Amino acid sequence: MGVRLRRPSGRARPRRCAALGLALCISAVPWRPAAADNLPMKLISPDVKTVQALHSSFDLKIQTEAGADCVASISTPFKRNITLDKQTADKDGYVVWSVDTGGAAGSRNVSVTCNHDGKKGSLAFTYQQ
Repeated sequence: MGVRLRRPSGRARPRRCAALGLALCISAVPWRPAAADNLPMKLISPDVKTVQALHSSFDLKIQTEAGADCVASISTPFKRNITLDKQTADKDGYVVWSVDTGGAAGSRNVSVTCNHDGKKGSLAFTYQQ
């Protein structure tokens, strides 16, 4: 008479491929395309550690692949979203928007999304003014 151990009900049993052979086991795994979020993006400015002055402007500048189409949006303290004009990255991959800060102090959330040749990239950060 032996003791029988039970697996906890929430755990899946490991798949065993030894009897089928490694090649057959690998081909049985569903194929998935690479993630679409693979466009490199880098924030060049503003310096998010520096508070932006009220009633002024600064450059929102990112770098990605040349020819990428990019759009940016900024949230305001009044729960509005400001969408900046669509821009295409120049030959060096730079995209620049001039942003007016307005007169209300507080934090702003920025989101930038770019697309190029079937690739997508996104960047998000917060700055203070």
